Amino acid sequence: MPDRVDLPKTQFDRSYFDAGETRPGYFSTYSWDNYGQEARTTADLLFRWFSPRTVLDVGCAKGFLLRAIKDKGSAVQGVDISKYALSCADQEVRQRTFLLDVNREKLPFVDRTFDLVTCFGTVEFLTNYDHAVMEMARVLKDRGILVIKTAYRRADATDPRLICHRRGWWIQYFRSRDFEYLKAQSDELRGELLRVMAESVVNRGCTWRAKIGRHVYGLGYVGRKIAARLRSDAAMVVLVLRKNGSR
Repeated sequence: MPDRVDLPKTQFDRSYFDAGETRPGYFSTYSWDNYGQEARTTADLLFRWFSPRTVLDVGCAKGFLLRAIKDKGSAVQGVDISKYALSCADQEVRQRTFLLDVNREKLPFVDRTFDLVTCFGTVEFLTNYDHAVMEMARVLKDRGILVIKTAYRRADATDPRLICHRRGWWIQYFRSRDFEYLKAQSDELRGELLRVMAESVVNRGCTWRAKIGRHVYGLGYVGRKIAARLRSDAAMVVLVLRKNGSR
């Protein structure tokens, strides 16, 4: 692996989230209307399984997942490298966030603070993900839950994602760090996210992706999978993990 090179914070400004980009790895419009259902679906499953009281979202962006979890009554905190994204969060959520580079900085919390730590769409951008994972493990309570969503491949040479591994690689990686892989929950969360992604493609107006999505969506599970994969972020690994022992 090459030496760590810190990503410029300007990479995650408005041009990354809201400039109408259609390149893989970028967002056209990162809004609650477009992505809120994914946050709500994730929150619903996590609360059905674990009922966390304290939650940290690493790479929280505009705080959509924090908003969905806070609405269920949990105490939430978030960190992100993007000043722009944090400035767009709801005021109540924004007050619970920190501007921070998890490539190199420590999380501003004491050991064993959180029942649940989430990290969606972030690990693939980290050139020092070992440090980030160590920090997430440090602030997670023993037997606490870590949920990771990351990409397993880059779409093409313009894709800004740096670190892409298949599920098996990540499972071994986290097992070596004393985490237990929860397969049933991982598979269910990934399946539900693919369903929501497929629906989002189908409902987005008259774009060519929407037209193809509507054509294949009615073909059952395979059709929904095809529709979801019209989104570049559908090439995802989802890991629900339990921290074992003491750290």
